[in-house]
Amino acid sequence: MQEDLRKVMFQPGYCNGFDPDWTEEERQEEYERTRRREGCFHKWVEEQDICPQTGNPYTKTLALVEDADTGQMYKVEPELITFVK
Repeated sequence: MQEDLRKVMFQPGYCNGFDPDWTEEERQEEYERTRRREGCFHKWVEEQDICPQTGNPYTKTLALVEDADTGQMYKVEPELITFVK
């Protein structure tokens, strides 16, 4: 991880809520997929997507974030990251 990158707290994905029928393994997968973690912001990227309501394509902006513990890169929705000092 580079020292000149901005530090962030981020969540790789949105939480789908609680499902009482989930197995312990499914609960753990959901936790791991959505838990907040430390990382470094690399840059903003654009990605094409399809609107589920209309079926129309659109361009969305995502943050390219590196997980501080694993080095894994994630494309993260802007509202799921917080820049820290």
